[in-house]
Amino acid sequence: MVFRYSELSVVFILLLVLYVRSAFSRSIVEGSRGLSLEEGTCSRQCNVTNVNNITVIAPQGNPGLKGQSGERGSRGMPGQRGIQGPSGTPGEKGLQGPRGPKGSRGPPGVGILAAMVVGFSVARSSGMDKSKSDQTVVYDIVHTNVKNAYNIRTGKFVAPIGGLYFFTFTAMKGNDRTGCLLSLIRDTFMATGEHIVSVYNGPRGDYSSTSNSAVVTLEPGDEIWVRLGTGSSLFSDENNYVTFSGFLIQPQIMP
Repeated sequence: MVFRYSELSVVFILLLVLYVRSAFSRSIVEGSRGLSLEEGTCSRQCNVTNVNNITVIAPQGNPGLKGQSGERGSRGMPGQRGIQGPSGTPGEKGLQGPRGPKGSRGPPGVGILAAMVVGFSVARSSGMDKSKSDQTVVYDIVHTNVKNAYNIRTGKFVAPIGGLYFFTFTAMKGNDRTGCLLSLIRDTFMATGEHIVSVYNGPRGDYSSTSNSAVVTLEPGDEIWVRLGTGSSLFSDENNYVTFSGFLIQPQIMP
């Protein structure tokens, strides 16, 4: 078979085209697999030479299963205290609870009658000389002083509670020519030096004794005391001739 030169040229060109096309197709296939023709590793040129732009659209898959809860974290720092809100409305009264156990017995208390006992009895163991002014008789011997109502320093009784009181006092003059005038005096919040009752022994030359008493109403804090008059003298010794006593008859009843 004899081929002419022009025919051989055409055949050579066709074979060259087939070879180039085959090589190009193989390069595209290997590039889509992400492999390099020379090294067999992933190459960025594979994606560049891959001219086939394929877009796959698929429906959304089903949601996956819920995962397990993680471990609890550590407790954080407490925050600042907020402003106190307004008080709510009171709730309904609850049911009465069961009765508790019986307690131990306490110490004996003081009854009302014992709390209302007030009384004193005092005496003077020495005399008093006459003076140019009135003198308060201070009694230095204390026989009884319930509630400590009699003040041994001032010679005055201070009512601890209000009520009706009884008082009595005695006087004795010496064997000289001086008389003896004693008076029961009351000091209140409104007035001082209020005269209640008195006793008097005249200026005779022998010893003489006398007494007097009174029932008076006192408010808490009122004072009762005995006053020796101006120019009078008072006789007493270890026999305690001069005395002063008083006690509460009836406490004041509050309205």
